[in-house]
Amino acid sequence: MWAPTLLGPSDPSTLHATFHLGIVHHRRFQYPEAESYLQQVMTDATTPSTRPTGREASSILGLVYRHLGRHEEALALLDGPRPPFDAALPPRYRRALIVQDLGNWNDALTDYNQVYAGFTDVLGPNHPLTLRTANALGMLYRLMARRAEARAMLETAWKGQQELGFSQENETAQLRTDYNLAALDRDEGRYTEALQRLERVVSAEGRLHGAKAHSTLRCEVEMAVLRAEMGEVDAAAAVLRGVLETQSEHYPDARADQANTRTVLAETLVRGGRVDEAVEVLEPAVKFVRASQRLGNPVRLRVELARASCLSARGRVEDMKPSLREIVEQLEMTFGSGHPFTERGRDLLVV
Repeated sequence: MWAPTLLGPSDPSTLHATFHLGIVHHRRFQYPEAESYLQQVMTDATTPSTRPTGREASSILGLVYRHLGRHEEALALLDGPRPPFDAALPPRYRRALIVQDLGNWNDALTDYNQVYAGFTDVLGPNHPLTLRTANALGMLYRLMARRAEARAMLETAWKGQQELGFSQENETAQLRTDYNLAALDRDEGRYTEALQRLERVVSAEGRLHGAKAHSTLRCEVEMAVLRAEMGEVDAAAAVLRGVLETQSEHYPDARADQANTRTVLAETLVRGGRVDEAVEVLEPAVKFVRASQRLGNPVRLRVELARASCLSARGRVEDMKPSLREIVEQLEMTFGSGHPFTERGRDLLVV
């Protein structure tokens, strides 16, 4: 740990340097080091002139905790005292990311829309932060199956980033938008376009951030989903098992991420007729969401829907239906009657 000796730990120059060390470690996915530096800033930023730096360190630490799966701790940091409006926009954006991960999509949508409007007014529609928020809005609209809105926001982000000269190979913001467009292409059955985008993004993420980075693993999961839908089920399952192993080893507290990977893997195994394996893989995710998530939470609903698919594939239709009726009601309330998850739930009811 770097220890300042000339100016003292509370000097503005020291705090500035310590803060940026935390940022560098965060961006390099060195989370324990990032946590240590950012916590030091929060402790030592005690004067009126340095408190804004302390608040920003707290906000960035929330992102560190998000990647480690410590979402409640992250939310506690970001729900603290709010700075003035302009300075509050980046923390509110970060809060929306965490709230979305927790499955509170309507709250996240409200935050994103307010941040997007604020950045547009303060910075202009083509500022990188405005475009980053457009990408986040597009991502959430895609999850909610509001595809026309998703496409509009993601294309806005993509075109704006291109006009600013962002690289498709080296700019993280451009890679995030490319990833979300690939996922939307897959949702819409545009497999060739999705595959081209994902191959580019997976390669760049691995080169820039490493094979074990959170963003790289997310891309690997999406690629596996695409491969499974294209009929390459066994290859997709092998990739997902590798991702799950990496998540369990390097991000043991990221239970929601692991639950998502287990759900996707179980769905892939059912697609390949490997139902017993699917049930075994999914069981830890079922236990996790039932212990930590209300039934209306999107994360839990997807796990419960995958479990129902497993029971149906095993021929245990009557065991599945009583609980599935309640799940379908919640799917309709949470996602809407036309969402693919809701439609899948209704299809299982008539098996």
